[in-house]
Amino acid sequence: QKVRIKNESAVAVRWQLLCKDSKAKAQAPSADEPSEEAASPEQAPSPRAGLPEEIGVEPREGQLSAHEEREIRFSFKSGHPAQFKNTLQLEARDAEGLNGWHQAANVSVAAESFAVDAVIEPDPSNVPLDFGTVLVHTSAQRIFEIVNRGRFPVRYELQIRRALREFLQIDKPKDELQPGERRAITVTCTPGRVFEAASEGIAVQIFDQLSGESVDHRIPPMRVTLTAVYNTFQVTPPRGLNFGPVEKGETQTRTFTIRNNGIFAFNWCLFDWADPPAIEEGQAPPTKPQVAVGPFTVKPTSGNLDPDEDVQVQVTFQATADEDYDSKLAIWVDGVQGEPAMDGTAQGCSSYLLTGQSCVPGINTVDLQTVFEEQFFTRTLEDAIALAGRLDVRVFSEADQIFHFGPVLVKERGVGSSQPASPTGSPPEFGVTENLRLTNPKAVPCKVQLSIKPREGDAASKAGGSSDAFEVFPQEVVISPHDSKQIQVKFTPTHLASFAAVLEAVVPQGTDPCSNYLSFELRGDGAVPSVSLQGPRIFGDEGGELDMGKLPLFRSNEVQMGLRNDGLLPATVRVDFSP
Repeated sequence: QKVRIKNESAVAVRWQLLCKDSKAKAQAPSADEPSEEAASPEQAPSPRAGLPEEIGVEPREGQLSAHEEREIRFSFKSGHPAQFKNTLQLEARDAEGLNGWHQAANVSVAAESFAVDAVIEPDPSNVPLDFGTVLVHTSAQRIFEIVNRGRFPVRYELQIRRALREFLQIDKPKDELQPGERRAITVTCTPGRVFEAASEGIAVQIFDQLSGESVDHRIPPMRVTLTAVYNTFQVTPPRGLNFGPVEKGETQTRTFTIRNNGIFAFNWCLFDWADPPAIEEGQAPPTKPQVAVGPFTVKPTSGNLDPDEDVQVQVTFQATADEDYDSKLAIWVDGVQGEPAMDGTAQGCSSYLLTGQSCVPGINTVDLQTVFEEQFFTRTLEDAIALAGRLDVRVFSEADQIFHFGPVLVKERGVGSSQPASPTGSPPEFGVTENLRLTNPKAVPCKVQLSIKPREGDAASKAGGSSDAFEVFPQEVVISPHDSKQIQVKFTPTHLASFAAVLEAVVPQGTDPCSNYLSFELRGDGAVPSVSLQGPRIFGDEGGELDMGKLPLFRSNEVQMGLRNDGLLPATVRVDFSP
């Protein structure tokens, strides 16, 4: 501060400032302790006597010419809070010293030094701003207070460190505090991703409201600790629910479990991944009592789970067609990261695969080579005979859809005929049995009914051999999934004739015409061995007599004859001599 003094007289004068009264609250000396600056009775008062060292006056004395003006500068500097109040007496006399000092004026000097006293409660050096564990996309709040304990208003500013700016918001980042005022500050943490922090997060600045200058407040930066995580849950079985093969028309029910293995309670909801409901942001999806996902029906569809709690979800699979089903079920859990969001779905959706195979029972009716694996399989019957080089072959003709047994020995001869004897002496076996194989290409067991039926509209068959010559057994067979079983077809002709019938294999539960029915024709010929004797014409007219003629002693005569089989069956011939 500056004070101007002026000599209004016409002669030069000398002047001086003397401290007559001094008050300093922060450093007033004791009554028993004499002041070091007190003047002795013998000495003239010093211009500095009684003036605190925090207050500076320059100059304190001098000489003024007639009508001269001069400025006196007052300064104040204190290293500790204190209040000062002084009275300075301005004295003057003539420059020659002819007259004594007389009082010209009094100057009152008042000054006060203060320190900004602002604190944060609780003390950030001891207590961090701890948010604990926070669920991602939710908010947590913590409150602290700034208190102005000083005598003058201050202004504060709170700044969030760069690493935490995306997570923290302060409701009152800057404001003014009057003396004694207490201000509650709310800090909101809203993490948008998984994050962990334990570092200095909020810096504090204090300003003197009068001067606007930043002051040294000695408040350390506030330490912020937080851990941001998603909710976690577990589904068992984890990779989806597989019903496997189920016969058409049947239903099967299975369950899976949703378990909350996180630290927060959460709401959950189920819906069709391919047909999501309309979802408002920040809201749970709308729920239904049950959800249909393709041929799968799911219930319950929503609920709430506390930590370490689980719920069983029932899924019913209705097999309606011969088809494989893969359907996605959406599992929405509040506060879970989930899979990348699809159109219209909420954050936190995970897909769960439901698979099932609806099967129609059936047998292989296309690849007939697997049926006749032990027989010839050719385009026509003639191809098989040419390939085998004989007539008695068992062959399936693909072009005609006929299985031919070929010629087979009849079971009974005509009246008066005798049965041929076996070379081993045992009675001959009549009929031929062939093994055929039926295959189940489906994933469910298959029951097959087998029967022999007459060939319809065949007059030759009615006049000739009956279908009774054919037998099939067993007449019902159950084939395991992707397995095969042999059946036996027997042909036993009863007389010399051509026989024909139809073998039918029917799957009663089958609804697919391509796999529920197999039929083909069976043919066979009843035959007997036929042998003729050929030789020279030495037989009688009725045959059966060989006349060797008359020969001299020790001479021989040889006649050669031939046996010829003109029949369809191999024949065994025995020659006996009777007396």
